[in-house]
Amino acid sequence: MNALRKQAFKLREQVAKQQQAIIKQFSARGYESSEVMVIDEIEMQTHHQLENLYRSTRSRRDFQKELVKTAEAFSDVGYKHIEAGEYMQISSSDVNLHESTSCCREINFIKCSLLVKRPRT
Repeated sequence: MNALRKQAFKLREQVAKQQQAIIKQFSARGYESSEVMVIDEIEMQTHHQLENLYRSTRSRRDFQKELVKTAEAFSDVGYKHIEAGEYMQISSSDVNLHESTSCCREINFIKCSLLVKRPRT
């Protein structure tokens, strides 16, 4: 145990000497102490964290907007299919009445396609 304590004490002294040497080196460059450098480094890390948070938030917001647009597009397509299906049911009853003429069937399909292309109100 005693040997471990002596070794730990020596390591602490070496670290303290190295820290003092670094402080002197920075103070020779115009820094008053290494605390200024540490604060700048902490501020820089905080700045990078904030930038990363902003980027991730922005990308998630954009992703959410894309999801909403996609959902709206799917619902619009679904409504168009429902409208077309309802129109096809109506037109199929008309076709049953007028099965003898193929012209009437073509007109119904044209009406249905126009209904699908028409914007909803």
